[in-house]
Amino acid sequence: MKKITWTYEKCYEEAKKYSSRSEFYKGSGRAYQVARGNKWLDDYKWFKEVIRWTYEKCYEEAKKYSSRSEFKKENNSAYQVARKNKWLDDYKFINEKIKWNYKTCYEEAKKYSTRYEFRKGNCSAYDAAWRNKWIDDYKWFFFGKRIKWTYEKCYEEASKYSSKKEFKKENESAYQTAWKNGWLDEWFSTIIPFRNDHIYSYEFTDLKSVYVGRTVEPLARDNDHRSRKDTVYSFAKKHNIPIPKMKILEEGITVIEGKVKEGIWLEKYKEEGWITINKAKTGGIGSFSPKWTYEKCYEKAQNYSSRTEFCKGSSGAYSVARKNKWLDDYVWFTNKLIWTKEKCYEEAKNYSSRGEFQKENPSAYRVARINKWLNDYVWFVNGRFFWTKEKCYEVAKKYSSRGEFYEGDSSAYSAAKRNKWLDDYGWFKEKIIWNYENCKEEAKKYSTRYEFRKGNCSAYEAALRNKWLNDYDWFVNGRVKWTYEKCYEEAKKYSSRYKFRKGNGSVYTIAWRNKWLDDYVWFKERVKWTKEKCYEEAMKYFSRGEFRKGNGSAYQAARINNWLDEFFPKSLS
Repeated sequence: MKKITWTYEKCYEEAKKYSSRSEFYKGSGRAYQVARGNKWLDDYKWFKEVIRWTYEKCYEEAKKYSSRSEFKKENNSAYQVARKNKWLDDYKFINEKIKWNYKTCYEEAKKYSTRYEFRKGNCSAYDAAWRNKWIDDYKWFFFGKRIKWTYEKCYEEASKYSSKKEFKKENESAYQTAWKNGWLDEWFSTIIPFRNDHIYSYEFTDLKSVYVGRTVEPLARDNDHRSRKDTVYSFAKKHNIPIPKMKILEEGITVIEGKVKEGIWLEKYKEEGWITINKAKTGGIGSFSPKWTYEKCYEKAQNYSSRTEFCKGSSGAYSVARKNKWLDDYVWFTNKLIWTKEKCYEEAKNYSSRGEFQKENPSAYRVARINKWLNDYVWFVNGRFFWTKEKCYEVAKKYSSRGEFYEGDSSAYSAAKRNKWLDDYGWFKEKIIWNYENCKEEAKKYSTRYEFRKGNCSAYEAALRNKWLNDYDWFVNGRVKWTYEKCYEEAKKYSSRYKFRKGNGSVYTIAWRNKWLDDYVWFKERVKWTKEKCYEEAMKYFSRGEFRKGNGSAYQAARINNWLDEFFPKSLS
């Protein structure tokens, strides 16, 4: 079906089918958006005037209904105005909220056979009965007895469900007992049957480098690595090489198993001599990371005896609990210490440096730092060391090169570099300036890029940065040297720049860098997206998402130039 371009005349004709703005929006949202964006709505004189809900109009409207819920359902706009202005209490003709007494609660409870059904069916009545301790009078509920959920009974009940969520939904009393006793994680790490996790890798064979990861959706994850600026994408771009095919190492395992096996595979690659490029620690739960609710924070906090321990052991849960002011509910925590000057002083005596003090007791250290008491702790060794020329000189004598100095004592090295004292350390090996000639001589010692990188990283980085690597044609399994002719032949496989870039990104980049793209005359001419052309293209789509999917280049031009809000208003009146 061909997309309609909504001109003034077409919008006008479409609007005639409706009697109000809201009807127009519901019936033809795209035409409404265009008309609103171009301020044509005022031209549709047959539209009912937008009602301004005054006290009198709200009062008259409310008379049509017998309850607040009915009022809200039938005319939400009037209801919301009345609610915001606190006029609802003036509508005495609307049935008041039921006040649950013993008799009405008793009659309501007869409709249900269990406490759970009662609570689900009428929560307000249940709350009144529970609050006033009337529930025990409803003898038909479990014959007047509640199940005592022991470990065995809870486990037996939990085994019927595939997730914590399902367990809670179907049997809340058993779930609450299990949650309070900390049994849920123990059970559902083994009960959950889903075996959909995958371990995968990307092997950059030329550089013998590898990335290991895990996911439940391999295709989506592979697409992420190729389109987002993450570790795999950045590594490939830095070395100007294509991203290899995703290699599935294991599949059909649980998420719990995947967390362990990801680390095992990473270690296996290391043992075989691969350089791992993973930045994050393996074993992360990824999209399955817990959302820290009150219950989960409470459960996690039970593993610690103080706020400090909680913060160190689970900083994510601690931060959420602190932000929501739940920490006071963890009554088993030892009382929070108020760090006075005297207490900080006594605590600081347990440490020999500022760094040690900060690491072992961050709360006391922070108070001392804020109040500028740290200078009073004269016994601190190397605490915020003031690196004089003499001290830097003494430390530098321990090392034979700038690199060793930096690795051994980065703070002293930084001070020496900042003050330009490094040239005074005559025993340091002279820093090699890698030019084309000495890089080439160094590279001749190796047979592959991988060996070169491993044997002399600084020379390799210089060669990579200056694009000299392609000149080392003795490298085995080296990359294809893309000359003008080879790029030209490769480009013939594609009909546009976009397809060329998508099909072979590395060759496209070389052609783009050398300005050869204009020579591929069979490529479709690139559209220059002016505001008028973007607007005309955007009108073919109902939403920003459709626009982006249908024509990515026009969408990007509109986004960069901030035209999207004009084409697709965010809020509708």
